[in-house]
Amino acid sequence: MQIANPRRTLGSVEFVATAASQRAASYRENAVHLSALADAEPIGRLRAQLLDLADQYGEMAGSLEISGPNKGPFLGVVKVKE
Repeated sequence: MQIANPRRTLGSVEFVATAASQRAASYRENAVHLSALADAEPIGRLRAQLLDLADQYGEMAGSLEISGPNKGPFLGVVKVKE
């Protein structure tokens, strides 16, 4: 049986953490954009739906944040909401 290369494993962990961080940033940007659209929307029902979508994007971004005492990509754990 072959032992995993520690450098490759750390690279994989770093990749996953970086990808999650980038996805969270993108979700936050979408939330801000949807909130701005909602602010300009005169129709109440559509405004409420846009705000709901903005909240959902914010929650998705929060679910991807690195958690743990040190919050580093190698020390924390990526939270995934189910």
